[in-house]
Amino acid sequence: MFNKKRLTLLSTAMAVSVLGSGCGGDSKTSSPSGPQAFQKPSTYTGFPITLAGGTSTSGTSVSYKGQMARHVLREQVKQIIKVTDATTEAEAIEAVNLYLKNTDGAADAISIIAPVGNTYFDIKETLLNELSTGKSLYNSLYDTDASGSQADPIPGVSNTDRNVTMGVPGNKTAKEVMDLWVANFARNHVSTSGGYIDMEFGYDYQQLFPKFIMGAVFYNQAVDKYLDEYITTPSIKDNGTAYKPGKHYTGKEHSWDEGFGYFGAAANYSVLTAEQNYKVKKQDGTVFANADWDGDGKVSLYTEYTSGPAYYTASFDKDTTPITPSSYGADMMSAWLTGRTLITNTVDASGNARNLTDAERVNLVAQATIIKSNWEMVLAEAVYKYIGQTHEKIVDLQQNAGDTTKIKSYFKAWAEAKGFMLSLQYGGSVSKINKTKFDEIDSIIGYGPVLEDGSQVNGVSANTFSKSTTNAEGLNSYKNSLKAVQTKLDALYTLKVKQHSIP
Repeated sequence: MFNKKRLTLLSTAMAVSVLGSGCGGDSKTSSPSGPQAFQKPSTYTGFPITLAGGTSTSGTSVSYKGQMARHVLREQVKQIIKVTDATTEAEAIEAVNLYLKNTDGAADAISIIAPVGNTYFDIKETLLNELSTGKSLYNSLYDTDASGSQADPIPGVSNTDRNVTMGVPGNKTAKEVMDLWVANFARNHVSTSGGYIDMEFGYDYQQLFPKFIMGAVFYNQAVDKYLDEYITTPSIKDNGTAYKPGKHYTGKEHSWDEGFGYFGAAANYSVLTAEQNYKVKKQDGTVFANADWDGDGKVSLYTEYTSGPAYYTASFDKDTTPITPSSYGADMMSAWLTGRTLITNTVDASGNARNLTDAERVNLVAQATIIKSNWEMVLAEAVYKYIGQTHEKIVDLQQNAGDTTKIKSYFKAWAEAKGFMLSLQYGGSVSKINKTKFDEIDSIIGYGPVLEDGSQVNGVSANTFSKSTTNAEGLNSYKNSLKAVQTKLDALYTLKVKQHSIP
């Protein structure tokens, strides 16, 4: 019987084959040991078609447009929360769900509202269907009960609690959490004539929604599905057959590509500096030429735009202040390219794709392990950073009590910290964090930020949050407790960057 755990352990113990560097061609290759073995490219492109009989006008087996379409949907969810002019709760719910659920492809053929570029940063795609059609963030949310789902909980979660979202009141699934937030955003939006920050409970929905999606969709789909069972299990999407009937790419080729797509990096991410990758998402005109690496005068949301997890990875890697700066993005991209090259070279003497040997699978799993561990580190760095910012914003608020701008800034920082904390629960069974550690850290962060009057969200009933009131020292006590979050995260992960450390 196939033993996934044994393979994972073997993969970390065996030396990983070193593949050559340089650009590869678009023709089929021979055996990896032969003179025409495909060489590891410097960008995530050019991987040839190896499937026997496979053809494509693109000339390559690479395909991850569906994942990049979901990145665009996430950006649009964030934007519509800010700009919707809905006047009723039903309209507000419909506005968000247009991009969150994309039911029947309703968002596919309407103009993209984010990202849209600017006068010196022209974006190629203006419609979602130029990337892909029928994609849904909601349908891809973590769900261990879904038919065909490969999702696993982090260590320590019981079978009865596998689908419960930790850190959110009400024992809700990921989909129920999103429905809850959408309903409460709509209620707040209408009652405040357009607000997306819930001043009653302290929720900044423009931050909670996209950060949670990065964990419950992107992180989970990549590390707990496409880089997990889809890589480790020979009977699932192996390399000797098409991913699906009629496709021109193999099971392992497309599984790896889909994982890469969820990371959100431009194809040339590895040849740009972290600062340059960060500025692509910022649409900085000084890096337009670097972003437009095919030279057509436009930045493609498919291959030339960096967002989501890859953007936050660059935000840490560009920091030169730590004694030991991070290289999360470089390490992940090396693993992405090494793994994809290994798959491409899994061919027979005629250059046609074949199934992986046990040794090849072990080497591939080792590359997946590098990606998983670095991705989790990035999420932990993000929690650390935004908890530090939350502490700073509380200090500002205490010096300017009742200042609405200061209050909103505090809620924004808290929502970013909370969203990334919630994301950490979606890394699957090989995660460094377990249920005990998650609960220990998240219990300090709480269901909501402590408000100026000392109250804090403590539950939910009939899709409405409830609060408890502590005492006048509640906010000050909460501020002082946040240092423990950073301390516990660093003890668990041995973080490198540690931005916004609390004194």
